[in-house]
Amino acid sequence: MPARADARPRPVASLVSAVLVAAVWLAVARAARMTPPRRLAGLALLAATAALALAAYAEGGPALRAVADLALAAGVAMVIAIVGADLARAEVVTLSVIAGILCLYLLLGLLYGQVHAAAVEIDAGAFSGGEERRFDLLYFRFVTQTTVGFGDIAPTADGTRALAVSQAVLGRLFPVTVVGRAVSLLGSARPRAR
Repeated sequence: MPARADARPRPVASLVSAVLVAAVWLAVARAARMTPPRRLAGLALLAATAALALAAYAEGGPALRAVADLALAAGVAMVIAIVGADLARAEVVTLSVIAGILCLYLLLGLLYGQVHAAAVEIDAGAFSGGEERRFDLLYFRFVTQTTVGFGDIAPTADGTRALAVSQAVLGRLFPVTVVGRAVSLLGSARPRAR
């Protein structure tokens, strides 16, 4: 997405991303019955990431903004790991487990979005179409993940193309395998591995 001449990155989008990741972290940590010290340690890490993101978008250059976006991606990955581990421990598949699995699917989109944002900071021509706005990247990542692929925004760099392909593959395999299997086991105990 080529940058507009009047477009200057704004810290508001980065702040909103950081606040959402922190809120999701607190909800996940509580649902996973994490001890308060571990909850606070994760929140402190996310607060430091948010501070980095704000500083990067307020005064930093593209490289620092890319680092901030990748740090937010790491925060989302941390949430995905905790949700996934908690779901793996569930002995009975309930509607809550299925809702958690669907949350993982959405969190994957957020993870890819932060990586896409970092790619745009590194290479302003990483995408064609749209404008250099976070909403365009949000739109692109979920259109890609669901494999709708309207084609109005397209990756132009090799790295962003590879990201889009991996997201499309995960976006198709995840609902078919993970969600489908969980729905088929709804209400019954998970089979134990031998």
